[in-house]
Amino acid sequence: MARRKKINLADFRHRITIQKLEEGSTNENGFPVDDSSNWKDVMTVWAATETLGDKTSNYEFYEAATTMAKNTLTFIIRYKPDLNSDMRIVFKERDFEIVSMINENEENRLLLIVGREVV
Repeated sequence: MARRKKINLADFRHRITIQKLEEGSTNENGFPVDDSSNWKDVMTVWAATETLGDKTSNYEFYEAATTMAKNTLTFIIRYKPDLNSDMRIVFKERDFEIVSMINENEENRLLLIVGREVV
């Protein structure tokens, strides 16, 4: 596995907003309603970003035995213990569902969040 480049403080130059679906936002059948107005901001943080094409990216998305990038980005932020994969990321007016969250080396320093753009 390729080793990811060392993150520099200057790499955290992108503002991202992490949102969660407001509780009680369900339809008549009890399924969550994915309406933009039901998402509420949790926090806005500085992030570094990597695309799947970056040599430094350590995440590959497999589908049908083929590696495919589907508008997927890796967001690297300082560790936040209260985040979960039910949330989403807003970056440059685009919404990203959280595919996975990785606590790098289990050190509670950096959190790698793989997000797939919702189109």
